[in-house]
Amino acid sequence: MTPLDLSTAGGRRGAKQWVAIALIGAALILAVALIALYLVPREDPTVVKLPTEYPFRCTQCSHEWSADQAGVTRYFRGGLPTTLSPVDCPSCGRKGAAYMMARCPWCQKHYIHPHLLKAQAGRPKEDICPHCGKDVLKWRR
Repeated sequence: MTPLDLSTAGGRRGAKQWVAIALIGAALILAVALIALYLVPREDPTVVKLPTEYPFRCTQCSHEWSADQAGVTRYFRGGLPTTLSPVDCPSCGRKGAAYMMARCPWCQKHYIHPHLLKAQAGRPKEDICPHCGKDVLKWRR
């Protein structure tokens, strides 16, 4: 019998060959999978990418505009931009009438949080996107 004979005619020796081939095959598949995972480019989850543009909308005149990172510091001095802080509208001049818009994770469209448009006390229980109607807070949970 040759060393590559995989028949069971060899008795126990044939079964050992099958086990050895199966283990070598599993090891090769695992090695190829690990190499593929290592070579696939992926983003670093610890790096936070800031947006290049921040969209705003006035609740009084419906004027929409965008500001870059440098322009946003004019509205939010000393802090990070937030969708909850009102800013002055450059179009109608109304103080505290405009908000930075949030982006819906479902439909990717921008909107002003509905609870900012209504007088609600406390934390909102839901944040419904006016474009797709889905609850953004459920996406975040």
